Amino acid sequence: RPRYSAREGYLTTDLAAGIHAPLTPRLEFFLNFKASLLADSVNRASPLMESDFNLTALTGLSWAFHVSERRGRSAGSH
Repeated sequence: RPRYSAREGYLTTDLAAGIHAPLTPRLEFFLNFKASLLADSVNRASPLMESDFNLTALTGLSWAFHVSERRGRSAGSH
């Protein structure tokens, strides 16, 4: 690939959203989306940059290897 000299400055504007839902005390489902606008990026001329817009979607399961028996207080309890 051609040589490119990167410089400092604005790279991207991101908008992200996600949800997570506990399925059991140890298992959680998650879903995340992120949109990135790179049109005004200082690195726009880089040979590695193929698009002015990226959309990312991520989904999965998270497992807690250990869950404490002692729980913190909820916001409504005293």
